[in-house]
Amino acid sequence: MDSIHLGMENHKCSQCDYQSINKRLLETHVNTEHLGIKNYKCTHCAYVANLKGDLTKHSNRVHLNVKNFNCSYCDYQGAKRGAVRRHIKSVHLHIKDFECSQCDYKATKKRFLDSHIRRLHK
Repeated sequence: MDSIHLGMENHKCSQCDYQSINKRLLETHVNTEHLGIKNYKCTHCAYVANLKGDLTKHSNRVHLNVKNFNCSYCDYQGAKRGAVRRHIKSVHLHIKDFECSQCDYKATKKRFLDSHIRRLHK
């Protein structure tokens, strides 16, 4: 059931297709997406964020070294889900997505491929 049928007013952005039933969310959208306003400043470095949640994530990952994501194969922990996925692919599944265009070499990480090319092909 949409907001019209629930008797809720839809607030529309005048600059894009964004809509929200919450006026405060629309204001946040305009400030962050169209005006570039970043109200949340890190107390430890020069990082600034549009949203309080983004500042919290930054602080946890960068300054507090919080690692909420766990590998299901070993005791590796990562600050981001993507880091754990890359770890599993390369360390446990040995998937090599990065192929050299000049020979048969394959690597699990782009930096390994870049190093290979610098050493052998340049």
